[in-house]
Amino acid sequence: MVDRFAIRLTKEDGAPIAVKQFGPGGLVLRGDGDAWPRGAILEFYPTADVTRMQIAQVRQAQSISEYHLAPFKATDGALGFRGPARNSIPAGFYRIRLRATQLTLPVAFRNIEIKQAGPNVFDLPVTSDPRQVVLAPGLTDPQFDHRIKHLVSAAGPPGHEDLVRLDGAPIPAWLQDPHVNAERRACVLNLAAKLRAIDSPDRPLIEDVNYVFFVDFERMYVGVKSSFRPHLDALTTASEFYCEGFPVDSETHLRLVTRVRDAGLEPPDAGFTLTSYRQEGDDCMQAVVAQFASGNCYADLDIDLGNPLQDIRGFFIHMSELGDPVGLTDHLSLHDQLAAQTGTKNYLQYQVV
Repeated sequence: MVDRFAIRLTKEDGAPIAVKQFGPGGLVLRGDGDAWPRGAILEFYPTADVTRMQIAQVRQAQSISEYHLAPFKATDGALGFRGPARNSIPAGFYRIRLRATQLTLPVAFRNIEIKQAGPNVFDLPVTSDPRQVVLAPGLTDPQFDHRIKHLVSAAGPPGHEDLVRLDGAPIPAWLQDPHVNAERRACVLNLAAKLRAIDSPDRPLIEDVNYVFFVDFERMYVGVKSSFRPHLDALTTASEFYCEGFPVDSETHLRLVTRVRDAGLEPPDAGFTLTSYRQEGDDCMQAVVAQFASGNCYADLDIDLGNPLQDIRGFFIHMSELGDPVGLTDHLSLHDQLAAQTGTKNYLQYQVV
């Protein structure tokens, strides 16, 4: 029996990929900036009967119904895995597959041999995504939509001006930096196009958004005006949105509240309500609004491939998304789908190259 083994992520040239954090909360790479941890799952199967028998003996000795590995960040930056107890991983042959959010990894399972004498560190290549985001027109071009430009250039609230810096950079510079993850940049631009295209007789929805203060791989957090939620209520009445109430996937959306409190925007014990709205149709925007006792409002915005509140088709599309714990909306691929939508296509201010 051994205590642990490790997987080292590598680039195509064999150079190791630096891991900043790894544990039960997920995986953070050095280049991920201030995004939430990526989801990561290791599938781990013994290939010999004797190894399976030894694992069954560990389960019996530890009185556990399932054998799980515990993730940790190894000292050399690799992804470490421990058994359910000290020295509880049998030496032997295994088939493994690592799945991680927004990482292109080998599809086929890999065969490894865990040896009693170690060192039991296995390289796993990651394929780089060649796609990039290029603003088109440029941010200084008069053709760039002025409302979207105003949003991405907006300052934070008084006393929190630095809140709108992403990975330490002003958002306009961040959007044009080729070293920033392209998925995150596409996420901002796709959601901005959605906000701009959702128009009611008096104003587009984007005018109820004050500033952007966080961007993940598939969602962004924004500070909104007190008129944002009534505007969504009006769109619900017009059957352009559906009101879900308290979000079903509350764990994900409560991260908005955590971020707001961590930023010092609201006291740690401030009361709040959380209300989810979903746009009609496919590739629809979801807006989860957090309204605090102070009267301040913030929203978690993302795009779902289907609306589970609209019809059975949308329900099954959305359930398939939720059923994949490491799968996220591919915002780079979403560009062409949004470009086919009436309205939204007019406000996609970038190209995928």
